[in-house]
Amino acid sequence: MNTLVLEPFAYGRKYSLYSSMSRDPIVQDNSTCITRSASDIFDSAISGVERHEPIDCLDAIALVVPYGGDVFTRSLVATPELLRQFDRIASDAPLHLPLIQELANRILQEIPCVPLVLTFDTAFFSQLEQREHMYALPQEEPRVRRFGYQGLYHEAACRHVRRRQDHKSRDNLRRVISICLAPTSETTAVLGMRPLTVTGGATPLEGLLGETSCGELDPSIVLTLAEKKQWGAEKINDVLTRQSGIKGLTGTHTPLPALYQSNEESFSLARRILEYRLLKSCGAAIAALGGLDAVVFSGPYASLWEELGTWLISRLKLRNAESVDIDFFSETKSRIIADIAEAIITRETQMAG
Repeated sequence: MNTLVLEPFAYGRKYSLYSSMSRDPIVQDNSTCITRSASDIFDSAISGVERHEPIDCLDAIALVVPYGGDVFTRSLVATPELLRQFDRIASDAPLHLPLIQELANRILQEIPCVPLVLTFDTAFFSQLEQREHMYALPQEEPRVRRFGYQGLYHEAACRHVRRRQDHKSRDNLRRVISICLAPTSETTAVLGMRPLTVTGGATPLEGLLGETSCGELDPSIVLTLAEKKQWGAEKINDVLTRQSGIKGLTGTHTPLPALYQSNEESFSLARRILEYRLLKSCGAAIAALGGLDAVVFSGPYASLWEELGTWLISRLKLRNAESVDIDFFSETKSRIIADIAEAIITRETQMAG
């Protein structure tokens, strides 16, 4: 099965063509651009595929959607009727959803014979318990709630842990801390395959500090910046999401792995703060789980598990530390999405047959 994966993101686009015969992409492009449109993303991806394979080689197209709210709680095959439901949540993610809705409609119009699968980063967290997802705010519209924003990584990583432990009783490996190491990292506590806690919030800004995002923040700081700096909403958003986090602490845009490649004081400080926040999030996760059986790392920087895994377990001072499995899951998001699309299309084909 050949699957084209499309990943529109804030300042660029990415597409990958996968075959079920290989874990590596046949074709891949990751481009940054100042302006973007659904037509640009679609035309670039199709022309890129056609330079290597005829377009009729496609068995599926998969599109990653960063936010599905309470409307989209699992991956789905797109239809015109389903895409109209984006209108209900478009205002929650105005930078992403209108573009993705337009792109999905273009795909259905231009290539109607190829099924389009929508995968949602928030779907894994749509069933969080109220005690976790609710904020202590007046219950008036519009209501806000907590989500996680690395759900595709977390779900795939936890499934990986379960597959690796098939030789054990699954009842003995139910309490997992999943840590996605990414430009915006995230921790979640997972019981079986159900998330109980997550460091993400109403937006990805909450939680662990990121490469350019501040993470956990006293809300009154926003009011202080507005009052004392005379900053408007756009300026404050830019500072909190693009000028803070590791960049704010080091003075330079520093990818997460670079923190472990330098002994400069600013880098050491940023590393200590990140590790401390990560340690606190894991403590909260263990409290929610009532113990711990495994820690799994995933995400673009999953290779840092060797730096963080043993250190983390030693600092948590668990009585059963020697029996806690430390694992990592190195698949890319695009490969995860291709696997999801392939499974859905295969299942629907079998049901139709």
